[in-house]
Formats: sequence, C-alpha cells, structure tokens
Amino acid sequence: MNDMKRARIFFFTALSIFALHIQTATASQPEPLTIGADSSLEVAFKELLPLFEHEYGQPVQVVYGPSKWLRSAIVKGRAIDVLITSTKELRLLQQANLLSNQPQFIAETSLVLVSSEILPTFYSSFREMLDDRHVKIAVADSRFSSLGELTSQLLMMPRSAKRASLVYTRDGKDISKFLRLGKADVGIMYRADAINRGAHILEEFTPAFNDRIGAGITTTAKKSLQSVAKAFVDFMSSTRVQMILAKYGYEPFSPIKHAAHRQSSSPQLHSADF
Repeated sequence: MNDMKRARIFFFTALSIFALHIQTATASQPEPLTIGADSSLEVAFKELLPLFEHEYGQPVQVVYGPSKWLRSAIVKGRAIDVLITSTKELRLLQQANLLSNQPQFIAETSLVLVSSEILPTFYSSFREMLDDRHVKIAVADSRFSSLGELTSQLLMMPRSAKRASLVYTRDGKDISKFLRLGKADVGIMYRADAINRGAHILEEFTPAFNDRIGAGITTTAKKSLQSVAKAFVDFMSSTRVQMILAKYGYEPFSPIKHAAHRQSSSPQLHSADF
C-alpha cells in the first residue's frame, strides 16, 4: 500500500469519526425552549436565563418584540412555547383558546416620563409640557403594544391639551433610541425600560397606568417541552426572581394600591399637578 493510499484511507476514516461525533453531540443536545418576551425584559433576561439554563440543564432561545406583535405571531402559529408579556395580551390569547394554562402573574411596572438628559427648559407639570407645541414626545403606537394603549389613555385625559408633537414608534426600546438620536425631547415608557436603557426619569405616573406582566404556556408549545415550559413559568413567578426583577424596574403587583387609586376619577402624576 503506497503512502498516497494510506493518506486517503486515514483522511476518510477521520472524516467519518468526526461526522459521527457531530451527530452524537447534536442528538444529545436538548431541544431549546422558545420564549416570546416583551422587549422591556431583554436586559433582565441577561441575568435570569443563565440561571434557569444552569439549574435545569435546558437551553433557552428568546423572541423579543412589542406585546401585540407577539400575540399576533402566536395567533398566526409561530412556534413559541412560553409567552411573557402584558397580562392583557395573555387574556386575549386565553379567550382565543391559545394558552394551555391559566396565565401566571409575574410583576408590574409603572409608566414614566423620560428624557435622555435633564431638560434645559423647566416645566412645572406634564400638562404644561403638553401645551408646548415645540416639544416632541416619543410614544409607543397602540397598534403594536400595550404600552401604546396605556399611553393613549393617558393622553386622552380631559386636561391634556396635546399641543406637543407626538412621535410614534413601536415600544420602549425604540423610544429610547429616538431620545438618543435627538428625534424626540421626551418619551413615555415603562419604568423598567427607563432604568435598563439609561433614560432620565422626569415623572412617574399613578399606578392606574401600571402594566402587569404575566406568563402563559401556548398551545403551540412543543409537547416534549411541556414540563420544562411549566418549570420556566414557576421559575419566573418565584420570590427569588421577583427580587431580581426589582433591580430592573419591576415590582410585585399590589391590589390594595391599585384599588385606592381607582377611586380617583382623574389620575395624576405623583409629584406634579396634571
């Protein structure tokens, strides 16, 4: 057997062993759990997902987006195992029989007025700012997200003159980008987005405008991952995760606090006359 023939045999033997190794490694790798999550959770997930993957030995992949876009994706059959977003969107999916479990509450976050830096012009109230036609306010579009719906409700209040220019975008992530690029002077977003994206909080709105975040297992969830999907929902609603989420602008839901504010017919800013 000449050297050329030996080299050829060695090459094809090594190639076969390598291919077998790749097939074995692929077969032993668990199928990833697919999470659909509101983009406001993106920064918090950088800490939370490695914890879950380490403890459960389960890889996770995430599809981020505005809440209504995520709901629409599931309605259209997108393969998402667990959805974590506004509880309003989860209720709509449940009514359409697209959730296989009762949605589990996780946390809530408030609505805040923000800027990329301290404004050069002083305003005594949010209402005064709305009266200034030179001010550009970045807001989420109600067609894309629950954040947009809450913002619309805020701006529809009787004493809101709305002379300011509204610049529409999809969600808090895009709002922070608009502020950074100078396309808007201020924006209205979740407190979680403001904290995680470095926006300067000017005012925090009453809890009547808080948004609750929950988790639900979809009917499109892979059967082989049903148990791990439930484990992820339990993980996210645990006390330990609640404490971690608090660092990122989320807090446990307080029915008593919300009931007290619902008695007011005209919600106002915490620290200014609206």
